Amino acid sequence: MTADDLDAVAVIRTRGRQAAYAGLIPQAYLDGLDPAEDAEQRRALFAAAPPEVVDLVAERDGGLVGWAAFGPARGQDGGPRRPPGGELYALYLSPEHIGTGIGHALMDACLLRAAQQGFPEVDGTPTLRTPPSPPAPPAPPAAPARPLPPRPAVGDRGPR
Repeated sequence: MTADDLDAVAVIRTRGRQAAYAGLIPQAYLDGLDPAEDAEQRRALFAAAPPEVVDLVAERDGGLVGWAAFGPARGQDGGPRRPPGGELYALYLSPEHIGTGIGHALMDACLLRAAQQGFPEVDGTPTLRTPPSPPAPPAPPAAPARPLPPRPAVGDRGPR
């Protein structure tokens, strides 16, 4: 990935988040995601990233369709790194390319690059832990209980 890819990556991230989190995050929030704002944030992060942070893009038919980023594992609060291993920071695809194998290819490329960078391995595969998933939305409130019909009195078999 180069700095020239940041606008396309921002569109991939925005559309990917809108598709992946629909029904899990309030729709008003998803509708308000702005690729231009995301691109500005990406520019700052990309410029300040240490060399061990790797951003990869996937291309199909001359256009970008996916993006992944990984690097050293971060602490629980995003602060100091906690050794050993790496962390897959993100992996996004344009929604129409989900299920085409591009996500697997991006993950394979991340694992290959992680091995080249010397991340620790488990059973011959570099370790890249994944960030936690967003919390599940709260369950909808239960429907109010409907009263049960009265039970017949003891000895009464009810209507015949």
